[in-house]
Amino acid sequence: MGTNKESDSKLGILPALTPGNIEIVEMEVHNHPKYGKNRNGKQLDTYFHDKKKNSCFDEVVHKIMLIDYTNSTQLQRHKKDLSIFTLADRITKMVDFDERVENGDLDLVAELAWQKSDPSTDDSESDNQKKKRDHINLFSFATKYCHYHNRISYGNDHYSIYDNVVADAIRYYLDDVTHHAITKMRNDRNYRDYHMLLSRIIEKHHLNEIKGIRYKLDHFLWFPNKMAFYENGGCIIKKQAKQL
Repeated sequence: MGTNKESDSKLGILPALTPGNIEIVEMEVHNHPKYGKNRNGKQLDTYFHDKKKNSCFDEVVHKIMLIDYTNSTQLQRHKKDLSIFTLADRITKMVDFDERVENGDLDLVAELAWQKSDPSTDDSESDNQKKKRDHINLFSFATKYCHYHNRISYGNDHYSIYDNVVADAIRYYLDDVTHHAITKMRNDRNYRDYHMLLSRIIEKHHLNEIKGIRYKLDHFLWFPNKMAFYENGGCIIKKQAKQL
């Protein structure tokens, strides 16, 4: 892995990607007072385990709010364009959603991510302003909604999460991948290609035998960088490989 690149986002030191370090980081996340199993993640795990199906409107609203709160998907940024209640109603009406998410249907992410805006009630807006918001891209949220159902509700590991921190870290383990390419995948809701990037990392570093590797790889790419960012006071710092 090259170590002379500098990040254009607020990330920190990149650990060496080894099976041992994967497990070390996973334990750090597990025991962390903010992100560990005994905090918000416990509530999310319990609810998704007990409420597998997506036919009950109230339960889907609750799951949307849990993901938004625990994963900082910032759905409130879209509150003028799409309410969580509209989103919940649409999820309950998606054909074969539960079967598809259990089986790891990758196309489900793109379908869930591309949401038509609620009709505008602001008559003062121009037609051009309204046209810009015909649809909203909830790519990050969609990856997480599918991931948590697939992993917690059904015990599978088919989905990789999209997160800005993770997305930035990917290209330091795949030298032929650019920030622009990953951003384009997100903007185009091209989840299959994004998913393949994580598959390439898993194959390249011989991590296939690790149980729940997609879940653990997400933690590995996200947690050390998130912590380094906060410890550095929110400043951009130079990347370097590091053995834990």
